[in-house]
Amino acid sequence: FPDQPSRLHYGKAVRRHAWLVGLVVLLALGVATIITSLQSNVYRATTSLIVIQPGDTDLRGQVGDIGLTQTVAGLAETDVVADSVIQQLKLNTTVEKFLTKFKITVRPSASVIDVTFDSTSKTQAVEVLETFNSVFINRVTKDLVAQRASTTESLLGVKIFSAPRLQPKPVAPHPTRTLVIAAFLSTIIGVLLALLRERLDDRIRDRDD
Repeated sequence: FPDQPSRLHYGKAVRRHAWLVGLVVLLALGVATIITSLQSNVYRATTSLIVIQPGDTDLRGQVGDIGLTQTVAGLAETDVVADSVIQQLKLNTTVEKFLTKFKITVRPSASVIDVTFDSTSKTQAVEVLETFNSVFINRVTKDLVAQRASTTESLLGVKIFSAPRLQPKPVAPHPTRTLVIAAFLSTIIGVLLALLRERLDDRIRDRDD
């Protein structure tokens, strides 16, 4: 190649080795298809909890102290809660792996905590959140609910806002996205290989060479 090859020269080189680019793309799509087909579907269950704060025991006012709600949400992701769920359901997993499938989100405009759990089993996904709700609510009741000095009215509590339910479609794998990414990356690799092959080929085919 000249020191500063033109775009036209690059284009001719790629067209000359289009078979190589096509082969790389086909191989990549084939591998991506096989990998995707071997992956199990992952299902997601969701549930929501509401933090009952002072003056909000009838659920009329859902907007409360976001800091307090975040504190309560933080307790949901503790090893103690996760281990209790694992033990009750006799799950064959560790606390660390369990928590990677577990997600807590606090709604900024309300005292609501959204919880999700991912599993390859539809039944297990729902059962985990049902057990979590029971374990977590009992834990909060035991450890965080303060009592007024003159009455027995609770200052803090957690109730189920939305019962555990399964999302209608799997959240993984994503075959279409995987194939698109594989096609894009393999095209780039194919073009680079075509240019490298052209550079190493010292045969003269036309005047530009």
